[in-house]
Formats: sequence, C-alpha cells, structure tokens
Amino acid sequence: MNARPKLLVVSTLVHPRSGSEPGIGYQWCRSLLRHFDVHLVSGRLCHDDLQGDPLRDQLTLHPTPLDPPRNETGWRFYMRYHAWCRHLPAFLNSVSHTINPIGLHHLNLGSFRVLPRYDRLGHPYTLGPIGGGEYAPLPILRRMEIPLAPKLIEALRRPINQTFTCLPALRAVVTHSRRALATSPESAAVLRRMGARDARITWPVALADRPSARSAAEARPHQRDTLRAGLRVVFGGRNAWWKGGTLAAQLVLKMRQAGIPATLDVYGEGSVSRRMQTMFIAAGMPDGIRLKGFRPYAEMLQALEQAHVFVLPSLHDSSGFALPEAYQHGLPAFTLGLGGHRTASCPAAGVNGCESGLDDWYRRCIDTARQWQNDPASWLSASTAARHHYETHLNESALDRTIDTHLVSAYL
Repeated sequence: MNARPKLLVVSTLVHPRSGSEPGIGYQWCRSLLRHFDVHLVSGRLCHDDLQGDPLRDQLTLHPTPLDPPRNETGWRFYMRYHAWCRHLPAFLNSVSHTINPIGLHHLNLGSFRVLPRYDRLGHPYTLGPIGGGEYAPLPILRRMEIPLAPKLIEALRRPINQTFTCLPALRAVVTHSRRALATSPESAAVLRRMGARDARITWPVALADRPSARSAAEARPHQRDTLRAGLRVVFGGRNAWWKGGTLAAQLVLKMRQAGIPATLDVYGEGSVSRRMQTMFIAAGMPDGIRLKGFRPYAEMLQALEQAHVFVLPSLHDSSGFALPEAYQHGLPAFTLGLGGHRTASCPAAGVNGCESGLDDWYRRCIDTARQWQNDPASWLSASTAARHHYETHLNESALDRTIDTHLVSAYL
C-alpha cells in the first residue's frame, strides 16, 4: 500500500515531448512523485498524451469534463482557460472528498491573470511556477526596430498586469496560498502586490543530461581554436518580435562593423526572420546571416555544439528550454537578463544583463567577443561556467532540490 501523502496537482498540459509548458508539467509531476502520491487533474486528452509513458502508471489521473486550452493563443486561450478554471473548483471538491489530499498544487506556468478559486476549497494549496509578470523596459522598447502594433502591445503589458493585480477574486486566491512560486523577479513582485505571504523565485525547467551534450562541452577546448577564424553566433526559437531577433541581428552587424568576423545562424521561423535578413542586406553584408527555418531538433542541437555564442535578447520569457540547452552544451550566451532569463542566466557565461541600456549592452557584447578572439582561454572559461551552471541549477537534480526546498516544505 502506498503510504505517501496524496497531493492534488492541477496542470493544463503534461507531455514529455511537446514544448515548454507541457514539458514543465511532465518534469514537475515526475519529481513530485518522489514525495507524494500524485493525483493529476488535467484535461481528458492528457491520458492520450501520456499513453505508453512510464509516468502514466505512476500517478492517478482525474480528467476534467471540460478540456483546458491546447493550441489556442491570445484572447482565445484566456477565454477557454477562464471557462476551465470556472468549473474546476467543483470538480476538485468531488475529487478531494474521495482521496483526502494533504493539499493542492497549481502547476501552471501560464500567468497570474486567471486562477481558479482555490481559496474556497478548504485545504492548503500552493501556486506556481507562475510567469506573465514580465515586461519590456520602455527605453529598450523605443529603440527596437519593430512595427507599431507589437510595440504598443509590449508597452501595455505592464499596465495590464497592474490592472489584474487589483481584481479581488485573484487577490483572494494569491493571498490565501501557502506558497507562491514565480519564474522571474517581475512575476514575484506581482504576486507580492497581490498579497502573497511567501513568494519565491525559481527556474522551472530541468534538462536530462545527454551524452552528446556532455561530449560537446568536453570538446570545447578544440572549439576554442576556431575562434580566430570567426565567431559563430546562433539565435533559435519561435521568432516573434518580443524574442529580440532584430536585436540579435543588430548586434552581429555591429560586431562585423567593429572588425569582428561574425556570422548569425537563425533557427526557427516567424515574421521577424525576413526582417533580420533585410537588415543585413541593407548594411551590405548579406553573407553574414543564414536563415535555417524550422529544422529537426537534432540539427539544432548540433548547431549549438558548433557555435561560439547563443544570442537570445528576449524581452520577457517566463521560462523555456533554449538557454538551459545552450548552457548544457557549454555554450556561453548573450541575453538582456530580462524576465526569466535573469533567473536562469549565469553572469560568468557571457553577457547577461542590460542595466545601463541597450547601447551599453551592445558595447559589452562586442568587447566580450573581441576579448574571446584575442584570448580564446577567456572564451573557454565562459564555456566552462555555462556547463557548470547547467549542472548546478538547470538539470534534473536541481529541479529535485527546488521542489524539496520550495514545495515539499510547504506540506511536510
């Protein structure tokens, strides 16, 4: 008989191979099973997502009659998610009477803008890891070469977030939580403004170590010797405006203008990719950028093995696998250090922060790239720091420690 305490876990998606949020749900459920008898409340399709996976036999699945959103975006996502959350408390009540859980954990990266009324259930609950409170600093936003519409949307994120913190129903849920986990300092600040008694910051993504990634990190001394011939820069991910693709292109153009032979490989697709290419053509450097588009995952990982730096100047990522994957391969990174990247990044593994503005960030990245070319040993040091940061903060053992420290202690 299983003597472990029962924990109700609510998650919209749990899938081992389907993007950031489903992957986070999968990882956290697997780690929570070390401490609890996990009863997962999710949509009916979650059963199909986990079919044939060992995790399916280790937890008890309680499918909700109404499915949460899966492929929707924007307002359609929030409308469907709101409908799911509205019906969730009654369903949780019926499950609670049957299993008598020690508590409930709301495992949804989404955001604080829509939350079920857990405060009415009558048993302890925790929230997170929650993102969504991140926003682009206006000085950086003004400088970005993006269309007016996305620029306005980004500018409105902060006032919209502040509006949601005033809603009494949301404040009640956050105020009565035993603990609230956030993915970034901005989201933690939002939760505290809403009344969270114990808001903590943690990075939600954990990567399983791959032998190929370890081999790539160990081979970095050889990679160091190719620096003088040219700096290979990689930008990867869904190429939306807020991911900072135009900033990455501008940075590489400035490197080339400063006499640093750099090339930019862009993996992923989106409306920004062609704009990035146009910037290189207008500067008379069309050979400096290669648009790879969507490629097989193995090819993307191989690109990380062959690159010198991963550039991801995102404005407000809550989390994601891109930066941890770069670090896992011993690849330094240039980020703005905004949102979740402030939580996940390592100061010694590249340039991670833009406290003094965008011009200073460009200068620091260029100076660092020049130093790496002149002194390849300094690049190898940054590569070693990246791999060490992965092994310390971003792998599965680190996730286990996170859950031990921030979540298990809230119940046991």
